[in-house]
Amino acid sequence: MRTIRYYWVILLTSVTFFAFGQNNCDKTSVRPLAAFDSASHLTVSVNMDYPQFPNKILNDSILKWLSSFGVIDKTTQKNPIIANAQSSIENFTKKTRKDYNKDIDSWIAELGNSDHEEVWIFNWSVEHFFTLESESEHFVTYSATTYEYLGGAHPMSYNTFASFNRTDGQLVTWDILDSSKRTALCALLIQRITDEYFGGESEEMENFSPNDHELPLPTSKPAIIQDSVMFFYDYYEISAYASGMPYTQLSFKELRPYMSAWGRKLLLGE
Repeated sequence: MRTIRYYWVILLTSVTFFAFGQNNCDKTSVRPLAAFDSASHLTVSVNMDYPQFPNKILNDSILKWLSSFGVIDKTTQKNPIIANAQSSIENFTKKTRKDYNKDIDSWIAELGNSDHEEVWIFNWSVEHFFTLESESEHFVTYSATTYEYLGGAHPMSYNTFASFNRTDGQLVTWDILDSSKRTALCALLIQRITDEYFGGESEEMENFSPNDHELPLPTSKPAIIQDSVMFFYDYYEISAYASGMPYTQLSFKELRPYMSAWGRKLLLGE
């Protein structure tokens, strides 16, 4: 039972973390959709805030991003009605469950009858969440999160963000930053993560010891939260699993000295 309790602690902690943006949006521009498929002790589910923004260009851009995960098909991209979207995520859950079950069946065959009871102690699950996290006058931000438990010591969680310009649907990338200012920015990020996320506690920071030149930009794209940019690092990206998901937010004003010309135009209108 210890593993099960640990799983739900991780799950609830992650859900709480990603709820930060929901005070910034009223969800009237999305339609909640859900689907699941279950067989052989494995459940695959999808929960999605399906975009319904008045701006078609913005909607199309978000759908293109969603399609990169395989959850939105070409039919839905061409004709983005609710019925097509629901069918798309249902097909995705079925296909994903079948693909995972092929691996699971082979694991069970390898374990044999001697470990049969241990194999079925847990119900395995793969859960996908595509969530509208934040809206502002100029930007819309989504998160994509996958929780995966297939046995073992703990579940895995994969997380990423994407922010879109409300006017032209443009996906915000790290090109908003001036590459020549990276060293100075890295020093600032390290200091902020050290002070804010780890609280400056050496025990918590045991697995986090980059120098000013080694901290990479996050794998996730920038998350625009109102008038700030969140630098979010997933599990294992810059620290051990036990350290969680380090992040910090810099206001546009704080980030301005490190912005590229495109970043200042996009974020500050300069």
